[in-house]
Formats: sequence, structure tokens, C-alpha cells
Amino acid sequence: MVGDGQAAVDRFLGHEYDLVLMDVQMPGMDGYTSTRRLRAIERECGLALVPVVALTANSAGDEGVRSAEAGCTAFIAKPFSRSQLDRLVATHAVQPPQFSQRLPPLSEATPLQGNSAGLPRPLPALVTD
Repeated sequence: MVGDGQAAVDRFLGHEYDLVLMDVQMPGMDGYTSTRRLRAIERECGLALVPVVALTANSAGDEGVRSAEAGCTAFIAKPFSRSQLDRLVATHAVQPPQFSQRLPPLSEATPLQGNSAGLPRPLPALVTD
């Protein structure tokens, strides 16, 4: 666990994770910017895609779009229960070989797939109890 977005990026470097829980409202660099940096690192280094789940206090409709734009795998609104966290980990944590997807180098990356307006599709929120 880290206290700010830059520390999250720094901790990500040189470590392997099965899942990243990213608070979107951290001091300094926010969680969306941190996630964009993580995705850039993965692309530049040819690393496997690590699932990143945005943790947000805002459950408004645009959180799914904002999370998708940043490169998050999913998002969950706070507060959440232990059973919701357990389901989140079971659903999104890396379990080779299912998540052995490699990202293309940044120069070969394709834009996000979106709707007819070109906006990213919202990510699903996790179902509440």
C-alpha cells in the first residue's frame, strides 16, 4: 500500500503484481494518471497487462468511462464489503495463462474501441450484495 499516485508508479516498477487496486483520489498524482503511467510502462517494456481496478467514492455513470480511458480493467465504488472485495480479486487477479495478454509497443498500440462517438465504452461496476 502506498500514500500517493507517484509512489504507486514507483512501487510498480521492478515488481510483479497479480492485481492493482488503484484509489482514484490520491494526493499528488491521481489514480487515473497513475494507471496511464502503469499502462505506458507495460507497453514500453512489453510486459503482460496487469489488471487495475479503480476504487472510487463516486458511483456516477461517468466513472466507468473515466476508468476505461485511464486503462483500468474495472472499477468499484467505496465503501464495499469484504465479499465484494473477494469477488473482485477472484474475477480480476491474474491467473496464468488466462491473462497472458501482452500489450503492443506504444508505437503499435491501437486506440480504445468506443461507441459511435469514439468514446470508450464504460467499464462494468461490480455488482453489490
